[in-house]
Amino acid sequence: MIFFFYGSPYQRERLESWRLVESTAQGYNGHWLLLGDFNTIFDCKDKLGGKPFRGASCAFAKEVTQEAGLIDLGFSGQPFTLNNKRRGGDNIKERLDRCLANADWMFIFPTAKVFYLPALSSDHTILCLDTLLKYATLANLISQVFIPQEGETDELKWHPSKDGKFSIKSTYRVLLPEAHPADLRAAKKVKH
Repeated sequence: MIFFFYGSPYQRERLESWRLVESTAQGYNGHWLLLGDFNTIFDCKDKLGGKPFRGASCAFAKEVTQEAGLIDLGFSGQPFTLNNKRRGGDNIKERLDRCLANADWMFIFPTAKVFYLPALSSDHTILCLDTLLKYATLANLISQVFIPQEGETDELKWHPSKDGKFSIKSTYRVLLPEAHPADLRAAKKVKH
C-alpha cells in the first residue's frame, strides 16, 4: 500500500498532519510506504541556510515514524528537495520530500530506489520512486538523464530530437539507440 502525504507547511497545523499518519499506522498493519512533501526537517543535515534547525520542531514526526516502524529509503540526486531560489544569505535549501517504508514493504520491494530529479520550474525537486530497477523503466532511464555520475557536472542531460526539441522520447532514443519504437512505447507503459 502506498500513502501519499502532504504535511502542512504551517507549524500550528503540522501536528494534525502527523496525527493523521499516526492513526493510519495504528489502523493498518500490512506493508506500506509513505511518500510526499512532509514539510518537516528530520535532521540538521536536511537544512542549509535560514534559521537554525530546531530538533523540537520535528520531535512528534520522528516519534510517529519510529513507532510506525518507517525507515527512510534514502535517495540519489541532489541532497535538498526545496530551494527558495533566493540569492546569497537569503537562500534556503531543505530536504522536505522523502519516502518512508516499513520492513514488510521493503521485503517486497528490496531494490526500490528514490531519485530526486532537478526542479525545472518549481521550488521543489521531482521525487521519483522506482521499484523495478532491473527493468528499463521510465524512472531508471530518467535517472540516467538527470542524475550526474561521479565527475560529471550537475546539468540536465536531455538529448534533442532531429527537429531540435528536447523530449523524453528523444532521450530514450539516445539511451536505447537499438530500441524499436514499439519497445519505447512498452517501456513507457511499465507499471510499478
